[in-house]
Amino acid sequence: IVRFIARGGMGEVYEAYDNELREAVALKTVRASAGVDARASSAFRREVRRARAITSQHVCRVHDLFTHRSSAGTPPVLFLSMRLLNGETLAARIRRLDKLSPEEALPLLRDIADGIEAAHREHIVHGDLKSANVMLTCDRSANISACITDFGLARRIAHAADDTETVTDSAPRGGTPAWMSPEQVEGQPPGPEADIYAFGLIAYEMITGRLPFDGETPEAVARRRLTDPPRPARQFTPKLALPWEHALMRCLDRDPAKRFSTATAFVEAIESGRTRPHRPA
Repeated sequence: IVRFIARGGMGEVYEAYDNELREAVALKTVRASAGVDARASSAFRREVRRARAITSQHVCRVHDLFTHRSSAGTPPVLFLSMRLLNGETLAARIRRLDKLSPEEALPLLRDIADGIEAAHREHIVHGDLKSANVMLTCDRSANISACITDFGLARRIAHAADDTETVTDSAPRGGTPAWMSPEQVEGQPPGPEADIYAFGLIAYEMITGRLPFDGETPEAVARRRLTDPPRPARQFTPKLALPWEHALMRCLDRDPAKRFSTATAFVEAIESGRTRPHRPA
């Protein structure tokens, strides 16, 4: 272990040196309270291996899953080794700058969309997508790119014989209340449409510096999206172009069927400028 990096809802992240690979990696511990205990480690390992099939430079690569068993009789600790990303989270960038301009936001949203689609092609749903799970890194040419983390903690969509989609239960359930889609708030497992909704929340936060719903508690924020429409982004960014406004409102529709079918479609709608006004039901 080289250094402690951060602590989050799922566990803690450390920089470590892998003596086998001879390179720096990130280690993320997974709390038992997050819904994964020793009995679920075998199923959880299968999900991690499936997540490794995601091929995108905009998704953090997961190497493997391990179990640490202490001789002191404490519960075993699951941890993942993954690509080490040096930079800051998108959430930290937004806090530091208050908001991003559309010109700054669009290339990053394109990166995030690429990562989401790469996962969806492998029938992997993130289910807890948020700005804190997006890392911004800088290459030697000072180009900033976005990379989604924690896809190894996601769940897989299984295609049944009748071509319907079901969500497997071997990965942890739940999510972050302020970032849940309406169907997640109602207790349904997340499908690809939930990731599209969260993608819209990320875009909204980038452009306005805030989320479209507020409340005294995260749970109150989550419940408001079942009854209230999102506040227009132009309320906080008055000069925002209308294609942005219309695309954001479509992403954040309560009805999953009315959202964009892919994250890339959202980006293309903004770039083309041909987005029609969205009229929710």
